[in-house]
Order: sequence, then structure tokens, then C-alpha cells
Amino acid sequence: MVVGTADALGGLFVPERLQAWVILGRRLNAMVYVFCVQTATSHDVYDQLNVAQWDFYVVPRSDLALTNQNSLGIARVKSLSGGATAWDVLKAAVTAAAVGQERDDDGDWWGA
Repeated sequence: MVVGTADALGGLFVPERLQAWVILGRRLNAMVYVFCVQTATSHDVYDQLNVAQWDFYVVPRSDLALTNQNSLGIARVKSLSGGATAWDVLKAAVTAAAVGQERDDDGDWWGA
């Protein structure tokens, strides 16, 4: 699940300040959050579909909850995630981060 994206070319966010969109008040609705940063440094090479141009940061719900924040800077995201995860191992990293995590909801939040 992609929480928010940032790109170095002036997209919706600046990389220094990623907003955690999925945090609704103090409620976290996922077991794992993946923060994504587009790393292209010029418009000539920018390709949003090229996964090699993205950094992925996997953060377990419990680690994100401990911050007690509504938004995080990229340095904090990097610290919480332990660093970037490559695309080819992203699925395994998300699966591993989900172990032992629980959601704050009643299990039927999507049916409302």
C-alpha cells in the first residue's frame, strides 16, 4: 500500500516532508505502511513507471504509532524503516513487517 509519494522535481510533496495520508486522527488502518520517494533529479530522465527511480521505505504500524505524529519528515521515515527497500524484495519486506501487527479497527471498516 502506498501512503504518499514525493518526487525531487516538485510533485505533490517535497521529499523533506512526507505526509502520512492514511493516518485518520490517531487511527492507523493498515498493518504496514510503504512510503515512496521518486528519486529522479532532472525532467529529462524522470520516468514515474521506472521502479529503479523510486525508493521504498517499509514501516510497521506499531513503529509508526509510537511516533504519535500526524506527519513525518523523510529522515524520520528512513530511520523508522531502517533504510530503502529495493523493488524486487518489497513484497517480502512488507510481508515480514506485517508479522505481529494489528489494526485499530473493528475488522469491518471498509463495509461502512
